[in-house]
Amino acid sequence: MKMKVDLVLPDGSEETLIPEPGDVNLSVSEFLARRGHPLNTRCNQRGLCRGCTVRVMQGEVKSRLGDERFSADGAGLEIKACEIQLVRGDRVRMEIPARSLLAHAPQVEDEYVIRVPVGQRPLVEPRGKHDLGIAIDIGTTTVVALLTDLRSGTVLARASGYNKQMKHGDNVLTRIQYCHETPEHVQQLKEAVALNTIRPLIERAVDRAGIDPGRIACFAVAGNTTMLHLLAGVDPTSMGIA
Repeated sequence: MKMKVDLVLPDGSEETLIPEPGDVNLSVSEFLARRGHPLNTRCNQRGLCRGCTVRVMQGEVKSRLGDERFSADGAGLEIKACEIQLVRGDRVRMEIPARSLLAHAPQVEDEYVIRVPVGQRPLVEPRGKHDLGIAIDIGTTTVVALLTDLRSGTVLARASGYNKQMKHGDNVLTRIQYCHETPEHVQQLKEAVALNTIRPLIERAVDRAGIDPGRIACFAVAGNTTMLHLLAGVDPTSMGIA
């Protein structure tokens, strides 16, 4: 019997996923994230919260930590997706509550009132066609990018979204702990914010403004110390030690 996962999404729509053989070695939360349905694994999949809770309506799953198996009853089994795995050869029907799904279309504050005049000497002097700059604010949860005219200070376009590092932990300390576990995680978090978060926001802002990206002369980035370390690919582990 071939494994199948019948997924019921918060809006009532359904989707059938066909796991690959290697997917039985993943947690259900990891499996769903790879298939485009990332859950709210804010504790970095350590089982410390209930952010990734799913409801198993039919079929059987097993514990990641031992041989224990869990079968759905008539009312459904609510269980943390980070603590279970699929069972080879089984068919599972699973429901994702809205609170457990990590949204990809957030409402993020990106409107600001600037109470200082435009500087006469910007960080980078516009030269020829290179007359635009991008200001980026990296928050632990959200990231905002503003495309700006260096000559006038006018904001031409803006884009915002969730920091994709969230799937590795929803706060600074869990991400520092994630880096402490293995050096490779530092690079993962760098790619999550630089390639998977900031780059799409820049592309969106440029597209909204309808300008040639070749006009961009500089970037200015702000964020807390941990976020800046991770953007640069520098291990922040030492900052998590008192």
